[in-house]
Amino acid sequence: MRTLVLDTNVLLLDPDALLAYPGDEIVLPEVILGELDKIKVSRSDADTRFRGREISRLLFELSEGSSLVDGVALPNNGTLRIVPFDTDKSMPEGFSAKNPDDRIIVTAWLLHKNATEGDHVLLITNDLNMLLKAQTLGIPIQRHDGGDDSSFAKKYLIRPFQRYRTPLLIMAISIAIFAASIVIAINTSVTSQESILPSEYRNFLTEEQAGGIDALIMLQSNPSDSESLLTIAKLYYSYYEKAVIENSAQAISYAKKGTQYYQRYLDLVPTDADARVEKAILTFYTGDTDSAIEDLQTVLESTPDHVRGNYNLGVVYMQGRHDYDLAETYFAKVIELS
Repeated sequence: MRTLVLDTNVLLLDPDALLAYPGDEIVLPEVILGELDKIKVSRSDADTRFRGREISRLLFELSEGSSLVDGVALPNNGTLRIVPFDTDKSMPEGFSAKNPDDRIIVTAWLLHKNATEGDHVLLITNDLNMLLKAQTLGIPIQRHDGGDDSSFAKKYLIRPFQRYRTPLLIMAISIAIFAASIVIAINTSVTSQESILPSEYRNFLTEEQAGGIDALIMLQSNPSDSESLLTIAKLYYSYYEKAVIENSAQAISYAKKGTQYYQRYLDLVPTDADARVEKAILTFYTGDTDSAIEDLQTVLESTPDHVRGNYNLGVVYMQGRHDYDLAETYFAKVIELS
């Protein structure tokens, strides 16, 4: 097993670095959290502050319902934990507990020194000074090559859009919900089959977003409307699929929200195999392998020839349990059914 200690500069270069090492244990020295907080309010360039906020959001999503100090599962079958710095431990000669970089290096050094046979500890950094100091302690070093934002398109088109996309979308949705609420107040006989949003406000949104708002507002008056619950669940699933590529923190958030709506829907319609498979996919992405397997097995108990059920159960056993023999069985079933 590999334990990778990430340096602050790696995270600020690439917020998705936390998810860039499938199957490995990612360690963040506690001092990094303080450095990220400073970056968010510093006079650093806008891109650096943006990436600092992205990392904070990702850590917040991962910590929901779990302890980062105890360790949390990552969507890539790895784990993440925060390691507090023990100020009572003596520092190697030439290192100071007051220096954040030194605390990161010493954290990696202690893990390396106490590693059991077969375990490998590496310090991931792109900082030359840190690299040289770490080498004096015999710590294996590796550079992180992801997160290149140097191109014109990424710096001036993609990043600014990512930064302001959410506030603009929230503004449009808020206008639409306000208008729809007025419609409901006037006409309380609206059913789940009708569009709640006035046509003028629908112009601000895609059909998918407008349908989602219709469903959200319907759930305010009827929390058990199964059609609306499924609409919101599928909307979160769709957003999750898009966010996996460009925004890991948002993907985890969408996966968690989607799981909740799928569960509410399945409590009402437990026989919907397709919905249960999609819930399992989201659940697995949030790190809950056991629940994903349970849902997929439930699907196959009632529908043994469900292609997506067999395929995703194979994926979960392969990536989440490293049970390649069992995974092969489910993949073979998919080939048979195709």
